[in-house]
Amino acid sequence: MPSPEYLAEINNPDICTHTAYAFMVIMTVVYAFFMASRYFYTEKNGWEIWCLYPLSYIVNLVLCVVGICEYRSPPHLSTSHYEE
Repeated sequence: MPSPEYLAEINNPDICTHTAYAFMVIMTVVYAFFMASRYFYTEKNGWEIWCLYPLSYIVNLVLCVVGICEYRSPPHLSTSHYEE
């Protein structure tokens, strides 16, 4: 059984939310560069560039937001198991 100090350090919700914020920023920057490059080379673009890539970007952002809401919700509403 892990010690309470170990569990308190591992189950820190700030670590998870800061990681989600960082991934949101990184994804947005990479996606912006990708879309800018695809805009300038339009002759090689197919339907997947304008349908699948935006859909995957939106799904990943929603996943980050759900993760943030999961750890920022009150403990009695949350499904995560951390102690405050």
